[in-house]
Amino acid sequence: MFEEIITSKELKFNILEKKVFKFVCFFGCLILKLLLESYDKKLMNARDSKK
Repeated sequence: MFEEIITSKELKFNILEKKVFKFVCFFGCLILKLLLESYDKKLMNARDSKK
């Protein structure tokens, strides 16, 4: 992803900014997904299964 920016002779900040934003959003979504799945498992285990 970043190879074409780093190896190019001219660094375009706008392109770099968009790629970094996309990269950070991807990891943010991944972290949020893991947190929500973990919370979901805790709720599942804590619920009264007889109801």
